[in-house]
Amino acid sequence: QSQMWVKTKFEKQNRPEQFCSNIALKLNTKLSNKVNKAQAWRLEGVESVKWLREVPTMVMGLNQAKAPGRDQGTVVVGAVCLGSSFMRLAYSVVIQKSAGLIEEDKAYAITKSLLKHFFQDTDYTLPQRLLVYRSGILEADSHNLEVMAIRRAFHDFKHRDLGYEECRNARRCQGQGCICCTPPITFVVGVSHHNIRVVPTSIRERNVHSGTCVESPIQEPVEPIPPPEDSAGVQTFDAPGGVSCFDFLLTAHQGIKGTSKTVLYKTLLNENVIFRGGEGSTPLTAETLKLVTYHMSFQYGTATKAVRLVPVLCYSGRLASNMTGYYNYILHPDANDIAAESMVRQETDGVVSFVRSSEIGSELPTDLKTEVLAAFSPCDRSGLPRVPFHSHLAA
Repeated sequence: QSQMWVKTKFEKQNRPEQFCSNIALKLNTKLSNKVNKAQAWRLEGVESVKWLREVPTMVMGLNQAKAPGRDQGTVVVGAVCLGSSFMRLAYSVVIQKSAGLIEEDKAYAITKSLLKHFFQDTDYTLPQRLLVYRSGILEADSHNLEVMAIRRAFHDFKHRDLGYEECRNARRCQGQGCICCTPPITFVVGVSHHNIRVVPTSIRERNVHSGTCVESPIQEPVEPIPPPEDSAGVQTFDAPGGVSCFDFLLTAHQGIKGTSKTVLYKTLLNENVIFRGGEGSTPLTAETLKLVTYHMSFQYGTATKAVRLVPVLCYSGRLASNMTGYYNYILHPDANDIAAESMVRQETDGVVSFVRSSEIGSELPTDLKTEVLAAFSPCDRSGLPRVPFHSHLAA
């Protein structure tokens, strides 16, 4: 790992200690591992972060970027937080044909790859809760396919790869995953492209303060999730019934110039408020979800400040944008470049997938073949665990 800085920039700083602090943060982020647990802000004593540390909780982000050109595909990137500081990330990058919704097989491959990274980093511990942040604009029911793919990935990894006994609700599960054999899922969509603005009431202030949260004008009531049939053994919280609201507008960053653009977080599914993820876990209430999202926004390795979008989405979006610049090269590499790992388009039963040409005919699992770069895979060709690849996004 390396870090560069310009001497003339340092000499022009009014606060050189802040400049040095940013450089140190970037270095710590790049060098972070299971031993060196780098963090931007101290999280000890923060009540909302305790929810993430009560039981093994997997925080995952999904983002995508359209490749240049009218008939080009879409780069889909998934990211998972590793460690208790939520600054060290592992990524999974795949290519799909269409934009908008993430195709079911792509969501399955990304989830399984990220789950392997989490499993290896936590000393082979399965997550008991899942918090998914998804970037984009989704309708009320359009997330169901992605949630189904996430459940199926958890089910296959647990029961087929690790050899756990079959789900006790096998009659209704049918090998697709259910609440009895997969962790409860909270699915939150972060919408940054909208026309909503939050302004202060005082004319002396130009922007709202960091952490400003608006609820009432934009909330959509969510009916409580009924316990599934044949769910014996699934523990639930003694939460009050009735309609709950989990949507909110959050201004996590402190705007310097212009009007701060807030982010609309829409919670399309929240099973963690009903189902207990493990012993010692507490429900993910609306207030806890807001605080978790806000405090995670400070764990940003590029600068010592809060970022507008939660970092697991911010970094996955940056990586997706970077990969679009290599899209044509990956699909059509230079014939003279022997080292190029091109992606080959395959279509099976109407499902289009892109597989690395070097892995065609190999015995590797499908989720490892579809990774754009072999370095992003959680395992090497021999099946041994691989250290997560750092993509220099904190430069």
